[in-house]
Amino acid sequence: MTERTWIQIGLDDGEARRLGMPSSLPVPGDAYDGFAETPPTFEEFVAWTLEFIAAMPEHALAQALAVFARKGPLWIAARAHLVDGAWAAALPLLEQILTLDPEDAAAQFNLGAVYRNLGDPGRSLAQYARCEAVFSGEGLFYTNRARTHEALGERDSAIADYLKALELLPGDPFALEQLTRMGALVELAPDPDDPESTIYITREDYQAVVRAYWDGAPQTPAFFTEQARVLLEEDRAELAAQAADRALALAPDTADAWLFKGIAQWRLRRLDAAVAALEECLALEPDSYEGRVNLARVIWEQRGPADAAPYLEAVIDRDPNALAPLRLLAATTHDADVEGAVARLRAVHRRYPDAWAPLRALGDLYWRAEDADAALAAYAEALSRGADDETRAGYLALLGELGRTEALCRAADATPALARRGLAVRWNALRGYLDAGRTADAARLLRTIISDPELSPENRQYSRELLAALTNE
Repeated sequence: MTERTWIQIGLDDGEARRLGMPSSLPVPGDAYDGFAETPPTFEEFVAWTLEFIAAMPEHALAQALAVFARKGPLWIAARAHLVDGAWAAALPLLEQILTLDPEDAAAQFNLGAVYRNLGDPGRSLAQYARCEAVFSGEGLFYTNRARTHEALGERDSAIADYLKALELLPGDPFALEQLTRMGALVELAPDPDDPESTIYITREDYQAVVRAYWDGAPQTPAFFTEQARVLLEEDRAELAAQAADRALALAPDTADAWLFKGIAQWRLRRLDAAVAALEECLALEPDSYEGRVNLARVIWEQRGPADAAPYLEAVIDRDPNALAPLRLLAATTHDADVEGAVARLRAVHRRYPDAWAPLRALGDLYWRAEDADAALAAYAEALSRGADDETRAGYLALLGELGRTEALCRAADATPALARRGLAVRWNALRGYLDAGRTADAARLLRTIISDPELSPENRQYSRELLAALTNE
């Protein structure tokens, strides 16, 4: 057998450290010629290293590669677990690598991700500190460390890291998404039909533009109250609170401004301020449904279900088909309280036997508790009392999810004016007809679905293709 010739190649030192590799490696001469077309894999480098050491154990390079030869196979196994997200399996391998080579920056970096995913962000952050100098030019390092800061509740540090990642990776979708979610950036779409028109500006710049617009607008309570409402719809709670304050400075008796201020303060997690604002709203408009239900929601979060119950009951007594307070009344802080939640909803049902919403909320609760039959029975009772299309769509979807095609079709057949029902109702009924092989009924529904303006372009195209396949139209 012809003895191999070896070529010693050099890697960029920083890149090698980020990969957990040495900066000098042996490569067989016959493999080197193909590098330009097919760069070698990590596994090949490990195999060549082991072969080189076995063939030339006294060579200075072989001695320098002794540690890599021992940790290389561990790295191959660890990398496979990391790709699969098998964090617990990767952990001991990475720890062994660092025992062999305490300066392996790649192991430190990956161990940071492993610790975070295993719920130990403190140790994760410590690992990132060890390898920061090596990865300081890599955007991925900062997005990973930002997630650890978030897990520790360190919002400002997380934002700083996401901003650094964006500096290194301009336009990175993940960093933009996280910064927008955290409120550091504001996403603006001048043309909703053109995704390329989307721009991002800092929260401070956006707020400055809005305040400048306000300064030049009519200084009326109605204007600023409407601004608060619109900004809440856009999920811009901080500005909504400021707009509400401007309205109240002009007219302190504006109930809607107090309402919007209360909702904004709740979203900003300023619960005491939210309660105070919502109580002002109700002092001006005692019958405000939105005021009462939002006050109940804040008190539920602030003080717990028992303190919120009287507020919720008061809203329900005014409208027993109001789902939001019923769902809060049924909400449980512990799985063990499901029986108590069922009892509360049953009590409301006994008080208002003709109302459908208590039964809908009861069905939702049973479904979360994985009692499918009880959930279906509650939904069916709700529908018999005139439940809305959302409830009907959910009922049909649940039947489909459980594979009860015949029951789904019977429910669809029994739906009055099915062709004029909400899109979700018709879509779920369609799935049942298709599964049952009822081609004519499916085609009839498809024609109404295709013309529905709420249907997405992708689903419209799919529906047209499906109709053509069913009818040759």
